[in-house]
Amino acid sequence: MAKIGKKLWTALLISILIPYGAALVFGGTAAANEGGGYPAEGKRRILLENGGYINLEEYLPGVVAGQIPADYEEETLKAQAIIARTYLVKQMGDDTEIEESSLKLENLEKEQLKAAWGTEKFARLYKKVEDAVKATEGQVITFQEELIDPLFCRASAGMTRQGDELHPYLAPVDSAKDIEIDGFLAIQNWTKEEFAEKLAVLSENEPLSADDVPGCIQIAERDEAGYVEKIQVGNQICSGEQVQYVLGLPSPNFVIEEYEGNVRTVSSGKGHGYGFSQFGANEKAKEGWSAQDLLDYYYKNIVLISE
Repeated sequence: MAKIGKKLWTALLISILIPYGAALVFGGTAAANEGGGYPAEGKRRILLENGGYINLEEYLPGVVAGQIPADYEEETLKAQAIIARTYLVKQMGDDTEIEESSLKLENLEKEQLKAAWGTEKFARLYKKVEDAVKATEGQVITFQEELIDPLFCRASAGMTRQGDELHPYLAPVDSAKDIEIDGFLAIQNWTKEEFAEKLAVLSENEPLSADDVPGCIQIAERDEAGYVEKIQVGNQICSGEQVQYVLGLPSPNFVIEEYEGNVRTVSSGKGHGYGFSQFGANEKAKEGWSAQDLLDYYYKNIVLISE
């Protein structure tokens, strides 16, 4: 399988781990098996840190619950379940089991999900996610007979982004409804001292000072969806994702400007902007789009297969 580019690999990790803030991922330890006999031979399973294991399909509801709001439409949740399963199966490769620690997924118990959702909502929401997983059991996304890198974000900046030559199924598509998500525009204000300190790690040979910003920062290249591809920070050329990370911005689609003697950043969208836009997909699901429709829209020329 072609090696994923460094930039898209970073985006994939962010996509899986923190698509819209702190991820809530339940690894299912309470349901884990301690010995042999289950799952059946040939079935995929996750080896837990406590020494037990859990069938991949049983593990998935908690993963999905941490990646997308559980009150989203049924078809959106089904699509996300297929995305999550594709990621896990691709991580496993030809093996039938994998250590949970190697997945780099945060593991929260059901009690923690109850705290996040509220006890009254927990049973209904967890069942809703569980039903989405069951309805799509075994389904994964392929492109030219290989599993894709299933990038997703909470909301694009209005259009999703073009992948590199190794990821032609990540093509720009209109996702205009994304601008309606709460917090689509995120404005943060910084003193010049704070801003220079944050970005200092990106300027290797010449430390930034408060007097340097924001004048020493120039956006050199954006992609067609408006995301920052290259940005000069002092004497260093950085990626938009690098600046997003060190500043803690919700998206690499941003502007940096001087404002009332300080520095202001204005970000659009939530997440890296590649692949499946959860909010945009959910708006389409409200209009009657199926999970298959949603995946076909946000990933191009894909085929769903059953494991």
